[in-house]
Amino acid sequence: MARKAVTDGGKRDEIIAAAMECFFEKGYDGTTVRSIMKKAGGEIGLFYYYFDSKDEVFDRVLDRFFAGYEKEAARIAGSVYRDPFRALTRFFWYMIAETERFRETYGEKLHRTVRWAIREHTLTLIVPYIRQILEALVCLGARPPLELDVTAIVLAHGVGSTILHEDSDWMKRRARDARKASNVLMGLDPDQASLMFPEDAGQDDIPRIADLAGEMPEQFPGFVLEDFEAALEEAIGRREVLVIRCRGSLAGCIAFSRQRKEIDFLAVAPAWRKRGVASRLLITAMSELPAESELSVVTYREGNPLGVGARRLYERFGFREGQLLTVFDYPCQRLLGTAPACLPALEKNQKG
Repeated sequence: MARKAVTDGGKRDEIIAAAMECFFEKGYDGTTVRSIMKKAGGEIGLFYYYFDSKDEVFDRVLDRFFAGYEKEAARIAGSVYRDPFRALTRFFWYMIAETERFRETYGEKLHRTVRWAIREHTLTLIVPYIRQILEALVCLGARPPLELDVTAIVLAHGVGSTILHEDSDWMKRRARDARKASNVLMGLDPDQASLMFPEDAGQDDIPRIADLAGEMPEQFPGFVLEDFEAALEEAIGRREVLVIRCRGSLAGCIAFSRQRKEIDFLAVAPAWRKRGVASRLLITAMSELPAESELSVVTYREGNPLGVGARRLYERFGFREGQLLTVFDYPCQRLLGTAPACLPALEKNQKG
């Protein structure tokens, strides 16, 4: 009798669902084809109409179990082309959250042989997604001392395996150490790593951001400390402020509005200029807006020495001249840009 096509549903799906229940409860060795078919409500011959062996149906059970996880892992890895500096962190935080949810759902009810199989399958599954993220980071300055494939495997079986084996609270406490290990594998020294990865600002960052703006009042027409701090507090509450920190100090900050699709504030401390801080902040802020949406920023007009650096940055990211404005009696101009669906430097990687 010819076997059914793999795409055939119906009874085949019922058998996979029954097999999942059996494997999860009794483990691989404790599950027989007979017990699967008893739960599925069919004869043993029907099992072999769809599957060659218990091994094959076990593989299909794992495929089904991991389908949702794999879809989300692919989405996070794919976000690297718009938001490259946070993709790896988000990937591992997703693993931590899902591992915690898995434990809450199954606890000790899951047979240990299946738990082990799921762990091994997870580590195999995540390697290509971690490699995808690393490949983009290499284009943007990371320099892994090992081959990329090896680096991806070491990260997956190092950080990934730790997430799967250790308590979630322990992982959260050790997140900084895990990040340091990842940075070493990416060939980044502490300063390079700190300057590469923007983070959400917290309320305790407000004084330092205000100090940064206050040190260069000529760059921010109409700067009033109290108003600035109040606006920052609201923006941080909306998660619309990003910072880069290095050596315990604030290297740079950007504030933006998702609703208005506008860059409201961008500043880099003098000690950290010409290190790519402004570019990374702008790239990360733009990733918070819908791909291909128009955004804007107001800066000084062409020819004003105060606006040379800012205009050069925005022009490098494709911003074009817009409306001439006067802001607090300063001649300014609105520049218009587009939130990229993929950074130009990463287009080749995405197509590959």
